[in-house]
Amino acid sequence: MLTEIQNDILSALEAIGAFKQCGVWQGDLDELLKLPQKTPSAHVVLAAGQFGKVQTVPPKSSLANLGWDVILIYQCLKDRSVSSAQGYGLIESVVKPAVKKPEDPIGGLTGLITQGGLLWPQTLELLDTVKGTTAYAIRFEIQRDIK
Repeated sequence: MLTEIQNDILSALEAIGAFKQCGVWQGDLDELLKLPQKTPSAHVVLAAGQFGKVQTVPPKSSLANLGWDVILIYQCLKDRSVSSAQGYGLIESVVKPAVKKPEDPIGGLTGLITQGGLLWPQTLELLDTVKGTTAYAIRFEIQRDIK
């Protein structure tokens, strides 16, 4: 299930067309920022999970809230206003509503129906800015009943 969710998110990010590179990441942010890559890039990681309390004994299922981070990395060596505008455009392209029908314009991830459930944005965080390279993390959550 987790691999399928990850692949659904990656497919949607690639369809947006704003990123030169999309992939999976596990590890330290410093390593990711130092990694040679084409920017802007988007990286998907299962970042958190919270499980619900036992509802029945013996349990028949487990309620889980899964947090998927989409890490956006871009580089801009111009002034801060240009850099901000570039970053905000990438954020907006990711959090806009997902495509419902094939004839719809390109969508983002909000409301994307993955094989594991409905994806919904939770948080946005500026992770770091180093020598013109900026990283943001957008946390999306899926609530799922695992049987």
